Amino acid sequence: MEWNIQLPHKNCTNCSVPFSDKETCHSFLKMNNVELARQDYCDLCFGNVKEQVKADANQAYWKTSYKVVIPPPRIDPIKKDKVEYLLRSYLAGEMDDGTKKISYLLAVMLERKRVLKHLKTFADAQSAAKILAYQHAKTGESFAIPDPGLSMQEIPQLQARVKELLDSLDAPAPVETPLEGPPSSDEQSPKN
Repeated sequence: MEWNIQLPHKNCTNCSVPFSDKETCHSFLKMNNVELARQDYCDLCFGNVKEQVKADANQAYWKTSYKVVIPPPRIDPIKKDKVEYLLRSYLAGEMDDGTKKISYLLAVMLERKRVLKHLKTFADAQSAAKILAYQHAKTGESFAIPDPGLSMQEIPQLQARVKELLDSLDAPAPVETPLEGPPSSDEQSPKN
């Protein structure tokens, strides 16, 4: 038999006042048919129900300190704005076979993040190639992304290339060191 023992409630079972961090919490588990029911009481309410709850032999009791758990901020490993920037820069340039593949992968990433919405797929009148029509969720802009017909074997390489491209956007710009050349006008010696 498997039991689901719940985490402590955020509020007292009796008075519904939220527990504060490190406040004493009195917890009871009671078997109701085949399920365990948990009840958590603050110090004040525990004093009122202590005798009746402890009298029930079918319960487990313990005292603990309530801990407020603050979930860590969710960090998105894929920065949507960088992916979008990269897609826009690829679409603005020449479209060769490699560019089409990377653009397609970037568009799919943005579709999964709900930045782009796939509207429909149609065939190009001249080449009969598949074109995916997307709409930007916020701006309403339309994007036409050629479907390069990727094979499953190509995807890991392309994913690695996209990661490189995205990481390069994070890298600091190289600092240029000036070569020694003619002195500036400030450094020139005054003419007599």
